Amino acid sequence: DERWKPTGEMIRHLSQCASLGGNYLLNIGPKSDGSIPAPALRSLRELGDWMTANKASVQNTARLGQAPWGWWTRNKDDTTRYAHVHRWSDNELLPLGVPDKLPKSAILLKTGQALAVILHEGKWYIRVPKAAPDAWDTVIAVRNTL
Repeated sequence: DERWKPTGEMIRHLSQCASLGGNYLLNIGPKSDGSIPAPALRSLRELGDWMTANKASVQNTARLGQAPWGWWTRNKDDTTRYAHVHRWSDNELLPLGVPDKLPKSAILLKTGQALAVILHEGKWYIRVPKAAPDAWDTVIAVRNTL
């Protein structure tokens, strides 16, 4: 089989599975000699790099569901929501939708850069950079008030 899934597609599937309470199984299809084909190895390395920066958003999380721009996950102690942004905002404002907790702060999980959380016309938004820091799935950690 030479139809390799792009890394971005695998990352998006992973965040979707985590947001729906599932597990993501990777089948890499080794060659007859047991070696892993180069395209699969490259994708696994890229997926591993993404996981190094964003693992808190998919490991030991609980289901939360979909948003217009991607998927939500939450940590099990219920203080942090993770926005998996697949469709970046054109106007530098990411709508939070209807979070079940009040947002207190937000950071880009990969870099730790703080993002402003604003209330505009009765709705919560996160002010985001013009360009998505991660083309596949930019993760924003949203800390909530309890």
